[in-house]
Amino acid sequence: MPSSRPSILSFSLLLAVALVAPALAAQDALHEYRPEIIVTLPRWHGVGVTVIDEQHIATGDHAPTERQQGMGVVSPAFQHGSFGVELRQVTMANGLVEHRWQPQASLIAELGAGLELRNRTRVELRDIAGQWSRRYQNRAAVHYPIQAGGRTISPYVHYDLSYDTRFAVLNRREYAAGLRIPLASGISVDSFLMRQTDTRRTVDALVALGMILRVAL
Repeated sequence: MPSSRPSILSFSLLLAVALVAPALAAQDALHEYRPEIIVTLPRWHGVGVTVIDEQHIATGDHAPTERQQGMGVVSPAFQHGSFGVELRQVTMANGLVEHRWQPQASLIAELGAGLELRNRTRVELRDIAGQWSRRYQNRAAVHYPIQAGGRTISPYVHYDLSYDTRFAVLNRREYAAGLRIPLASGISVDSFLMRQTDTRRTVDALVALGMILRVAL
């Protein structure tokens, strides 16, 4: 019986194109580059401490629009996921500073035919210039790990939905297509194209080309 992996890969690529095409075609949208680095320090009894630096840069004039810096703690990985918490300081281009406390849970489930469902549920407790609010986020991602040259390359798509208590509405939706590639032991890079809509932004659409460098020491 022929393997179903090529057909699944073709489906994944078609799905990625279907997600990316509207992003590329978006004219009335903000456009950004998003480089990010996440460094995980040597684990102690399976517990990892992460250091995070993320920059948002406008594609037109390369002006910084937002910077996120922080650290986090992640639990030992168990069979179907992990738990963690992050603390981030977010500095906007206008000088506004926001602090975020982000507990989260990540779960992994096998879907069959080589596909993996990775679900992340996160609560953001936000202090925005002295005003407290909460944002609830859920991200569902489908990964398709492929063995190539002795390494596991993982194309993926994700969909992210957010509810913000400031507006009492599901105001933000995000979808992306990306590729995770291991570079060396403990080092990998995620390249992705993402489109985000937010009904509470003046320009409600955002398109971002991003890269996340992950380093585990």
